[in-house]
Amino acid sequence: MDLRERAARIVTIVRGEGRTREAATQAVLVELEAAEPREAELSWKRQLGALLELTRGQGLEQWSLEQTLRRVTELAVDTLGVARMSAWFFNADQSVLAAADVFEAATRLHSAGARLDRNDFPRYFALLSDARVLAVRDASHDPRSAEFAAIYFAQAGVSSTLDAPVRWQGVPTGVLCCEHSGPLRSWRDDEISFIASLADAVSLALEADHRRRTEQALAEKLALIEAQQAALHGLRSPVLELWDGVLALPLGGPLDASRGAALLASLTAALADRRPAFVLLDLSELERIDADTSAALAAMVRAAAEHHAQCVLAGVHGELVPAELRGLVTTSSLKTGLQHCIKRPR
Repeated sequence: MDLRERAARIVTIVRGEGRTREAATQAVLVELEAAEPREAELSWKRQLGALLELTRGQGLEQWSLEQTLRRVTELAVDTLGVARMSAWFFNADQSVLAAADVFEAATRLHSAGARLDRNDFPRYFALLSDARVLAVRDASHDPRSAEFAAIYFAQAGVSSTLDAPVRWQGVPTGVLCCEHSGPLRSWRDDEISFIASLADAVSLALEADHRRRTEQALAEKLALIEAQQAALHGLRSPVLELWDGVLALPLGGPLDASRGAALLASLTAALADRRPAFVLLDLSELERIDADTSAALAAMVRAAAEHHAQCVLAGVHGELVPAELRGLVTTSSLKTGLQHCIKRPR
């Protein structure tokens, strides 16, 4: 039962009891005053439930910005009972507002893409810089929104509007717009607070979206760096087949654990695929053999032995070879190393 029906019922009752018109009017006022808090309380509960649903969705499901905007516009329409709700964002120089999501109550459809230019609506754009909420009862005549009267409100049947600017990092970045059709609507405080809370939720969604994009860009950059490093290592130290049954692995510089593991994997694959008799480890570009390099070389020697191949250290003098590798053949250059391998039977 709405307020008019309740008032009519009370008038009928008091007249039936023989009360005066003044008494009937007073009874109606009492009923209206008692009803309004109940209506507001129900509305407040709907708003609270909507905000809780939005918070859970953003936190647990990790909604994207697009998903958040769709849910925000739907919640506003269903909770406030407006004809239309839309979310708009500024371009870089704040000269244009573009619709990111528009939700129609009548059709339950979403759309996007409309644009508003600051030159066409200078007063409205200026208000978005400082306002927390623009609660407009008479949209066509209120100076804050009258710029839209002839070009939009008349055709769309908009009578009242409730707008909340969206800020991110303290800077206006967009606006949420509720459009009411029908009799002029005076917005209650709880409704004003609700649309402001939705604007805050969109601000959080913008922050989360920015963080996700930053993390994704960082991950892509790291992956690119790793790929470039792997390619560089591959170019600097390819496993080459110098002769039938002779592989060569130019090391091209000191070996840390990561690069040593990568080279060992490449060598192991080549050993399994080509089954050589000899592996020439070219150390000619090494100024010294540190502990990491020595460990990497020892692992390569073991891998070669497991595949029945003999390792030869080329481009190094015997006195520079670590003690654990001194049983291997050493040659002064890759050329002499190859000559040694060719002269030996397979």
